[in-house]
Amino acid sequence: MELGLEFDDGDFTEKVRQTETLTSYNAKVCHPEWFFSDRADNGRNDMATVYKFRGDYHFQRENHKSAIHCYKNSLDRLGEHNRTMRRELMESLARSHMKTGEFQASQKYVENVFIDCLTPENYCQTFLLQQQLYNNSRDILNELGVLQKLITLHPVNAQIWLKLVHVYEKISQSLKLQEDNSKNDTNDETKKFANVSKDNENEEITKNSKELSCEKCAMNAKRCEENHVCTSYDSLKQSNTQDTRVDLIGPHDNLKESKDDSGETSVASLQEAKENVTNHIDIASLRRSITEYPIDLMLLTCYIRVRLILSCVQGTVGSFIKDKNVQLVAEMNSKIEDLNVEEKVMEIVTQYINRDMFEDETDFADNKTDSNQDVKATMDNLITADKFNKRWFSWIKEIP
Repeated sequence: MELGLEFDDGDFTEKVRQTETLTSYNAKVCHPEWFFSDRADNGRNDMATVYKFRGDYHFQRENHKSAIHCYKNSLDRLGEHNRTMRRELMESLARSHMKTGEFQASQKYVENVFIDCLTPENYCQTFLLQQQLYNNSRDILNELGVLQKLITLHPVNAQIWLKLVHVYEKISQSLKLQEDNSKNDTNDETKKFANVSKDNENEEITKNSKELSCEKCAMNAKRCEENHVCTSYDSLKQSNTQDTRVDLIGPHDNLKESKDDSGETSVASLQEAKENVTNHIDIASLRRSITEYPIDLMLLTCYIRVRLILSCVQGTVGSFIKDKNVQLVAEMNSKIEDLNVEEKVMEIVTQYINRDMFEDETDFADNKTDSNQDVKATMDNLITADKFNKRWFSWIKEIP
């Protein structure tokens, strides 16, 4: 049986090692701003990458209009299968439009980024971009909805809880301003009509309306009121019918309207954009959730949780992070003192958060992502405002 184990003559001869000749290596050197040179346009460079570098250059120098132009050129020249770079370009376009105040155009690119999300990490990054958009456009409710999803993904991230603190503080200020306006309106009405009898009340109001409506055309008072031709009459009518409440900003109330080439606003595009935005966030549920619990106790929960998270990571961070965390903890302590919460309430919330973070190992099933399910479907149905409040603020119900 032949096994091929016999020796060859070459096994007994001395092998001569061949020395390899070394050749010089010329490293490629990129000159400053090489992407603006004629060689970049006429060479073998990928033009999508060249335009992206140009867009980043203009963005860093706050020349956002030029950055948008370069990013769009890069996106047009990008291959269909380069999903990573496409997401990066759309994020850059969203931030550039955000800087120029074109919030609706920025929202369009944010929605396109969501289409390319494949993992929870992709969604988290896009949620942060969306939160930045809502923050700049002062869309409080949508920003609140995005932060609730982010906290569900990363419940021990102190920075996200701090963002939620800022949103709740804005809501608290809005509610207090609403209450103060209601009191002022009541006092003004009481002073105004205290000495007016019920029989003359309607006549007095009509007289005042005529005087106010015709402050610019007093000679034609009757004609002005009948024909409604005076601008001051229109402003009076608007002030009389306007609700004195300070409403929280709804979806995209501050977004700029998009216009077509003729300069006219496209109603269909506005409606379509608003529908796309509200698909993932239930605004009605958010409004209801704000009034479900006292806003001061919700803020107290956030303050204590931020303070506890920062204290837990002090031993694992660098010195410069420690100094910043110490300042944030001191800030949280100061805000807790300003709330003037009873000692009994402080004990309840502290025990609840300690038990939630350290003792209770079980987590809510709604907060976990099932790897067997489609990631996009799971993230779209991540959480609701009611479930969020029940998860993090249920201790308020325990207060006797």
